[in-house]
Amino acid sequence: MYLVTFPIGLLLAAIGVLALLLMSRDKRKLQSMVDERVEELRSSEARYKEMCISSYDPILLLSSEGLVEMANPAAAVLTGKDTGELEGMRLEELLSPDAKLLGGDLVQRIRDGAAFRYEHRVVNASGGLTEVDGTYSSLPDGKLQAIWRDITEYRRRQ
Repeated sequence: MYLVTFPIGLLLAAIGVLALLLMSRDKRKLQSMVDERVEELRSSEARYKEMCISSYDPILLLSSEGLVEMANPAAAVLTGKDTGELEGMRLEELLSPDAKLLGGDLVQRIRDGAAFRYEHRVVNASGGLTEVDGTYSSLPDGKLQAIWRDITEYRRRQ
């Protein structure tokens, strides 16, 4: 009977190559999973952004401190300010004097996770007031969302 012996170095090298191949395969699989998830997130973000942009209702995406980070075109029309002007403004700056009394409270309530509707007035660029039915909520990433529906005509008809 013949006993075949392998040098230990050759055996370790073979094990090392096999381990590298397995790690490389696992790394490719993991990278593929990460790439798929990133693409899903990009797609989801694009859908959300398109939904906001195409909405007839004004939508504001706010930081957790209540600063406007994104405003859709309908918000620009309602306020008489372009979206670039709105970005960086505090939510309270867009509220009428009587609504400002709740302004800081409003941001804190949203930040605390409250989702609610609140009828109030928004000040436009010329100083005029627009009555809105506002829906406020916090998003999973800590941002805040405000959606306003212009109810001025509805109020006039009442």
